Amino acid sequence: MALSGGPAESPWPGACRGLEALTPTQDGSPGLLAAAAWPHLLTWNGDGWAVAPLPGDRTGRAPAGSPPPCVAADWDGDGYVDVLQLRDAEGLLWRGQKGGFAEPVACPAGSGGSPARWCVGDFDTDGKPDLFVSGSESCQLWENEGRDSFRPVIHYAGSLDYRTEPGAADCLATDLNHDGRPDVALLYGKGHFLYHFNRGYRCMAEEGQLTLDLDPSGGDPSKAGGPACATAGDVNADGSLDLAVAFDSGEVRCFLNDRRDQPGLWIRLPRGRTGPVTVSVWQGQPRAFCVGTHLVAGHAPPTCVPLRRPGPCVLRWRWPGGQPLELTANPGDELILPWHGAHD
Repeated sequence: MALSGGPAESPWPGACRGLEALTPTQDGSPGLLAAAAWPHLLTWNGDGWAVAPLPGDRTGRAPAGSPPPCVAADWDGDGYVDVLQLRDAEGLLWRGQKGGFAEPVACPAGSGGSPARWCVGDFDTDGKPDLFVSGSESCQLWENEGRDSFRPVIHYAGSLDYRTEPGAADCLATDLNHDGRPDVALLYGKGHFLYHFNRGYRCMAEEGQLTLDLDPSGGDPSKAGGPACATAGDVNADGSLDLAVAFDSGEVRCFLNDRRDQPGLWIRLPRGRTGPVTVSVWQGQPRAFCVGTHLVAGHAPPTCVPLRRPGPCVLRWRWPGGQPLELTANPGDELILPWHGAHD
């Protein structure tokens, strides 16, 4: 295996606090988003990397200090990936369009204080991705209303409001109980773990029976380092979502889910497509209900979609510059989203 390098020096001042692969244009070609004080896009032109800042006048707008995190998702449902930079007070949003990104606009979604951790999930199950942010000073649930509009709704989200502290080491939008609704899992540096399950329409309740051994010392006072990050996935291939946690000490622990062989789908993007593509999954007749909206990325393992019940479901998504598409699937299917109908 050989790896080739890029620019020897970064074209942005200061540090880069995040990298994310994405598709920035209509032709589906891949790119790389660098979360610097002003986000930059890296694209491969065959001879090397081309690096350019996202559009806009940076004068007086690029924040000082540690670069804020960036969240790449198709927030407005037009098939193009948008970039939201989570600043302390309010965010800055670059909407994706044919050929690149539009000039940035102010967005109410903020970080609640740096550093911040975030996760994307369709918490009100309306087919649009929403955003939960755990900042250093406050937590917030931002409900996506389409276009450039986000609404703060954590005060209407049950236990997510009154049983959640800021400053999480990591947070996940996941569905460990496999009921077809996205939940929120939070891990804190001192070993504290919270799981808020979604009772429907982003009304959360704390799952008191789900406890994990996240003691950073493992009973040994000579060891230090709490949980640093986590991910959910089917790590033992039994059809259920498990939880893996990495600690500051370098230790990794996997917590296996005993809910085996639950109905679900596994979704991939076609080869050469990066995404992320927003895919909503619907079940039920005669009036379908959304059982999850997921950001499916081509550079990741298949996206596992727990279903609320057995039976057929409908996937809905949109490629950049294309018309809305639908595909009927059954539990257990492993799907590669077809690229047909991608362009107007």
